[in-house]
Amino acid sequence: MQRLRPSCKEATELLTQREHTRLSLVNSVRLRWHLSGCEPCQHYVLQVDILTQSARSAPPVGQISTEAQQRLREALKREMNRETDREIHP
Repeated sequence: MQRLRPSCKEATELLTQREHTRLSLVNSVRLRWHLSGCEPCQHYVLQVDILTQSARSAPPVGQISTEAQQRLREALKREMNRETDREIHP
């Protein structure tokens, strides 16, 4: 029997599952409950969302120059650092 409030490991597994399929109502509630009280997992969600948005907006692999790839990596790092700063210094 699964616990009602998932561990961090279970929460990250649910987040991964959420990227590919729709979560059941029970798992959706479990994930929300966990995230409501876990700052590290909240930060993880922000990182996953940034990566997902970047991946969806990027052109297919092979259609972007090496220079453009580097600029994207740098922009992603800046954005992730900015999100971290917001969490540390609200």
